[in-house]
Amino acid sequence: MSRMFNAIKHIFKGGKQKTTGTEVISSVPVSSNVKKKGMAYSTALTRLNESSKRSAQVDKNYKIMKEAKEAFKGAKKDLQNMVDTGRATKIMNRVHRKGVKYDSDALFPTKKKKFNKGGRVGLKSGTQLSAKQMKIASLAGNKKKIDGPDFKKLRAMKSPMDKQVRKV
Repeated sequence: MSRMFNAIKHIFKGGKQKTTGTEVISSVPVSSNVKKKGMAYSTALTRLNESSKRSAQVDKNYKIMKEAKEAFKGAKKDLQNMVDTGRATKIMNRVHRKGVKYDSDALFPTKKKKFNKGGRVGLKSGTQLSAKQMKIASLAGNKKKIDGPDFKKLRAMKSPMDKQVRKV
């Protein structure tokens, strides 16, 4: 099956080009400079063109470096100005940005406010003591909250001497 497939493929695509490496390329046209002024002139012209390309590239790189140096100096002066006027802070030779406070509610007045979720959010400080808790709170100390003296009294009530304590 694969032999048949390869044979059909060979018919449509043609076979591979076989080269021995000893063939001579004869179809490259000769340059007009070589025809008119000779091989030495053409070689010298090619070298001159490459030399001018390289020097142009070096000049371009020097120009970019000079512009970058000037830009760097300008940026450095601007950063120092920002530190001097208090718009930035300098810590260990590094300049850090300094933010400006703003009211996000003024920027987005229609945005819905998010509130905390959960069972006891906002109720922690406003809860009242239940009847059982009021009895414990009234044992000793402040009668509106359960505090240290109340716990002391409760521990004493659970001790073996609790009958004596209850009588008193």
